[in-house]
Amino acid sequence: MADPADIPGNEAVAAVFPVDAAGTGDAGVDAVLAGASALAGTPVAGHTALYAGLQQALAAELDADPAARIAES
Repeated sequence: MADPADIPGNEAVAAVFPVDAAGTGDAGVDAVLAGASALAGTPVAGHTALYAGLQQALAAELDADPAARIAES
């Protein structure tokens, strides 16, 4: 499937992502979610891999032991 922005006459279709999205309040989760900004420059064919990586990183972050994180601080 072609990227809509690559179709002649559709140059204005490019997605605009929020640059000042509110954070979650959890620095680790926010760091993982910041990776979603790469979607804007990734062809649609690469979105599945990017989303899979974000999901795995988010699951690992959410499964992390909060007590261990506090001890590291």
